[in-house]
Amino acid sequence: MPIHRLLFESFYEDERLNTANADHRALLALIVAGDADGAERAMRKHIGDGFETLARIEDEFYS
Repeated sequence: MPIHRLLFESFYEDERLNTANADHRALLALIVAGDADGAERAMRKHIGDGFETLARIEDEFYS
């Protein structure tokens, strides 16, 4: 199995997808409410969490 496929199969597990979907709903609510600062904070956290997850998964492949 190609490494990129294994990486993304690990990244998109059920728990991670549920968390990401909750993040997206919260982000949308902030946008609809006109809270640009809150939406920016939420998006930055969401992206940061994704990078942290990818880093942990990558570490598993190289440890």
